[in-house]
Amino acid sequence: FLATNEISSVEHILDEIVFIYRGRLISHTHYEDFLCKYGGIRKVKIDYEGKLDDKIINFLKAENKIKIKELNPLQFEISSSYADLLLPQIQKMLINSNCLIKDVQIDKPGLREAFINLANKKGNACSEELLL
Repeated sequence: FLATNEISSVEHILDEIVFIYRGRLISHTHYEDFLCKYGGIRKVKIDYEGKLDDKIINFLKAENKIKIKELNPLQFEISSSYADLLLPQIQKMLINSNCLIKDVQIDKPGLREAFINLANKKGNACSEELLL
C-alpha cells in the first residue's frame, strides 16, 4: 500500500488506484480502466505505404469519436474510451486495402490528465494545483 499526492512518483508502478478528496472516495479502479474512462483524447499516428481507399476515409469521417488531422501519414485524435475498439478495426482495414503499416505511435494520456478530467467531470473544486 502506498499513499501519495505525487502522481509522477507512482504512475509507473501502480496497479489499482484510489482517489480520495476531502475524505470522500472519488474512484477505486484498475489503473488502465481509469485511464480508459477518464484519459480524454489519444493522439494516433499511423505511418503507412499505399493508398487509403474510400472505405477507410469514410469510416474515419463517420466516427464522431475520431478527429482526422492528416491522411498521409494517417494522424487522428480518438477518445480514450473508444480507442481499444476502433484502433484494431482501422489497422485491419489498412491491411485489407494492401497498405503496409510501417509504424504506429499512440500518445496515451497520463494519470495527471485523467485525474483532472475526473475532477472536472464529478464537479469537484479540484484544480491542477492539488496535483503539484
